[in-house]
Amino acid sequence: MGRLGLLVGALSARLALLLAATCVCLLPIAGPSQLPLGSLRALNIGQRSPGRDPGHTPVSGPIALPPATTPGLPAPSTLTAGPLSSRETFGFAPYWTLDDETSFDVSELTTIAYFGLNALPDGSLDKSGAGWDGYESQDLADLTTRAHAAGTRVVLTIVCFDDATLEALSDSTAAQQRLAANIATAVQAKNLDGVNLDFEGSGDGFREPFASFVDNLSDDLHADDPDWQVTLDTYSSAAADDGGFYDIAA
Repeated sequence: MGRLGLLVGALSARLALLLAATCVCLLPIAGPSQLPLGSLRALNIGQRSPGRDPGHTPVSGPIALPPATTPGLPAPSTLTAGPLSSRETFGFAPYWTLDDETSFDVSELTTIAYFGLNALPDGSLDKSGAGWDGYESQDLADLTTRAHAAGTRVVLTIVCFDDATLEALSDSTAAQQRLAANIATAVQAKNLDGVNLDFEGSGDGFREPFASFVDNLSDDLHADDPDWQVTLDTYSSAAADDGGFYDIAA
């Protein structure tokens, strides 16, 4: 999942696109450099703890995170209703790093994305496995409270790396509406501030339907809350690839 990225063009309050390049290392946040106006820096903010393997690779089974008993505090309206920063520093907090969340330096981040929950072909969310355990954890609630106190948004990453699932979602209005409703419920339940879509497909067989799907999803989510931040991760080559999976111009 590790990502480094740059924003395509100026940040939009509607839908921002993240150009994603793979990065296998986990990067601590310590004084990130300033980027040009309208740009975005995306980082994996999990820090390795002593004794962990160098890659700190994700796990697929249950993780030992206590379930939340105290919800994360919501962001103040001055944060959620305000415009996005002209210099956006976007950090990913994967489920497999949440046990280290107290070490995350959130002070210079503008957005943290919890990674993440998997989208299913019918528009439901997978409520099992390590990603769901992290979503339900006290660690995420505590990170949300701490980030909001520092003036940092927290969003939920929705994940799909399967072409068949992405095609099914792109082809079904009912599944798209169900997914939007399920995402909205998941965001509201944890007092989060929007969603990051990590949808990674291949080829151009359903390029146009996928672009319409993402646009519809963004519209549906903003109908629930116009102040939510909605972002889409893309490949680093997407802006120059006129025939690839992502139609950036759309």
